Amino acid sequence: MLQSASGFHWPYHHGEPRLQAVEKLKPFIAKQYVLDSGIPVDDFYNKVVEVADNARNCYAEGSLKDIDNEKFKKMMFLDGCFILQFISFYLNSKPNESKLNEMKMKCHTIASAVRDLFNGSNPNVSNPNESKLNEMKMKSHTLAYVVRDLFLLENQLPFIVLEKLMSLSFKAKEGEKMINTFIKIYRAPRNPLQKSKCELIRKFVERPKQKNGDQWEQQRSPVHLLEMVWRQFIDPSTLKSTDVSQSNWSSYRSAKELRTVGIHLRPSRTHRFTNVEFESNVLYSKLTLPRIAIDDSTKSKLLNLIAYETCPDVPDNEFNVTSYVCFMDSLIDNPEDVKELRSKGILLNFLGNDQQVADLFNEISNDLVPNTIAYSIVKNQIEKHYNSKFKKWVAESLHAHFSSPWTVLAFIGAIFAIGLSVTQTYYTVHPVGG
Repeated sequence: MLQSASGFHWPYHHGEPRLQAVEKLKPFIAKQYVLDSGIPVDDFYNKVVEVADNARNCYAEGSLKDIDNEKFKKMMFLDGCFILQFISFYLNSKPNESKLNEMKMKCHTIASAVRDLFNGSNPNVSNPNESKLNEMKMKSHTLAYVVRDLFLLENQLPFIVLEKLMSLSFKAKEGEKMINTFIKIYRAPRNPLQKSKCELIRKFVERPKQKNGDQWEQQRSPVHLLEMVWRQFIDPSTLKSTDVSQSNWSSYRSAKELRTVGIHLRPSRTHRFTNVEFESNVLYSKLTLPRIAIDDSTKSKLLNLIAYETCPDVPDNEFNVTSYVCFMDSLIDNPEDVKELRSKGILLNFLGNDQQVADLFNEISNDLVPNTIAYSIVKNQIEKHYNSKFKKWVAESLHAHFSSPWTVLAFIGAIFAIGLSVTQTYYTVHPVGG
């Protein structure tokens, strides 16, 4: 049984001015999902009815007090079909106005079925015409709003509703694969108007698949779409694996400060926030961090995931996203720290300047309480390195004498000259054949 505490409040901000066009199009887009399947609309609706009681129990107590069961079932049907058709369209079409018109298809057929389902034989429901539909075009910025709103915590639709709808129109696992592809695009931002930016971000964030990447698929179904996004950033193999005895974190070190003591930053092969590692030897230490692309949507995404982690009964919840944001805030004090992360290929900045990135993490982390044992092993290794006088001396010496490539070349040249001198002296004292 799904719990009401898992982040459900109200399914969509119906009536918001910026999404009025989408609200008007929703019945037509939802009906197109049914038409594309070739299966009667009643079959889909009955599938939703099967899980309606469980779906209703997912929502916070009191949030549906003004919605009776019949209205709730129709709402679940409409929003579920709309979500699936929108995702399918988003993945298979370029988001421009001419392509959006393809979704509007046979208007009289769509309107007829929607009228029958939601209004019976009400003669006051008129059939939309082409000119009417042309007034409801979704522009690119509206698409971005819809995508954002699909993942807002308060807008989540119980995944069991989507599963039931997909069971009729997709073969086994095909529907979930489609949603996973959509979520990966959401994770690595895509601006429909900036294809080059899209490709750059996806190449930057997406790395060879780690061996533990499919472990979530072997577990239970997600509660909603937002949980699927959350799973994208969490490596299940790292959960409950932290050494509680090493949970002390006495100080914070910025990225620039870590460099001065000989700790070098390197990008991880994954994008998962839980994959933070530290390696150390006599002369060299390395802190490995997941790659992250920062753009206009990043703040909203992080805040949304953090809000999800505050919900009671979130499965396998160790406040990983919250802890990651706090850890990044400890590394970023000013634009110089952002520059250091950028130069190492860890951070990709689309906000315009590094100060904005620093402000983003500083603002989000205000009043956040991370998991005290998150990254505890890494934090203690950093502190141990920082407190080692020998390693600090080595780092300072290397920085003082080899910070420039010219000094490195001069050092190599000096070693080479000494080697030649020693060789020459040897053959002078011990001539060949002598």
